Amino acid sequence: MTKFTSVFLILTFTISCAGNRTKFNYETSIASSVYEAQLKYLDNTLFNYSRISEKGSYFWKEDSSLEIKTQLFKARISYNSKISDSEKMAFFNHFEKILLDHGLTDMTMFDKIKTLPIRTVSDVDLLRLFIKNNFVSILLNNKLLPFDIWGTMATSNCWTIGAGEEFQVELATTASSSIQPNEWYLVKPNSGALTKDNIIDTLHPDKFGVVNFKTKEYKKGKNRLVFISKLNTPPHDRAVSREVIFMVK
Repeated sequence: MTKFTSVFLILTFTISCAGNRTKFNYETSIASSVYEAQLKYLDNTLFNYSRISEKGSYFWKEDSSLEIKTQLFKARISYNSKISDSEKMAFFNHFEKILLDHGLTDMTMFDKIKTLPIRTVSDVDLLRLFIKNNFVSILLNNKLLPFDIWGTMATSNCWTIGAGEEFQVELATTASSSIQPNEWYLVKPNSGALTKDNIIDTLHPDKFGVVNFKTKEYKKGKNRLVFISKLNTPPHDRAVSREVIFMVK
């Protein structure tokens, strides 16, 4: 083989590879196998969460909507029909609102993707994968899942005390993180909300997430304390109250 022939073959191979670089071989390529494995994982995760929480069910329904919309896009491209700008923006606006409402998506990347053209079936597949990944990320990073509700507990060794004695109560949540403990507040009994004006005292959980509250400020007879526990979960903080009633003889 001459030097000229070798160079010609290398150039031909290089140009051929460059021309096929954007093609997605769904039958044999490693990229296709990895893509399908990732897709299966995401679909299984969404399905599992759909059975154990309302939020999971919500994302499962939105994922079904994503499947329908992307299949229509792929059909358009397969028949050499162009996806209109209005169709494209309606698609992005719909899913952008969902991702913004849950506050865990890198919207900088989302905004960049919005500006790019959708020309191939592979474009649609990767866009589908991107949105599914964000759905699963939201579910996996939600502190309240797989449960939809959480609450507080209060316990005391003595709910009836004598005048002059110290009343003590221990407070805790039904689920707690030592990395980011709940915030606890003693609030005015009739306030019904957590505002700056309603807070009487800020309480601090120990390393086990338990708040030890002690007081000698009470009256004879029935006493009522209201505590609010706040859980910081993006995009909205959640709070629940716990009423504690004790008697003073």
